Amino acid sequence: MTGNYEQTASVTSMLSELKWDSLESLRGRARLTTMYKMCYGMLEGNWGSYMIPNRERRTRGSHYFKFVVPKGNKDVFRFSFFPRTISEWNRLPSDTVLAKTVHSFKKKLT
Repeated sequence: MTGNYEQTASVTSMLSELKWDSLESLRGRARLTTMYKMCYGMLEGNWGSYMIPNRERRTRGSHYFKFVVPKGNKDVFRFSFFPRTISEWNRLPSDTVLAKTVHSFKKKLT
């Protein structure tokens, strides 16, 4: 897209120039959108053993749709979908988590 095929070209500067998101941020939004769909019953499945509601309410400004982050001893599990996504989900503001539609949820993520 930029026409810069030099070996020393910076991908970061090209992404910035084109105003494109990194793959990491795209994947993060895709994970959170999947989590939203799971929470609101838009995806079928039995993930109740991973999505345990967190009853702790000590922090101000947090939402009431938080989950306990599953613990694991192996990196394979610690960096898998549920522990990683639930950690990110729990940090989202309440207006994002309580969005009425998937479309509005995605807009609030950007």
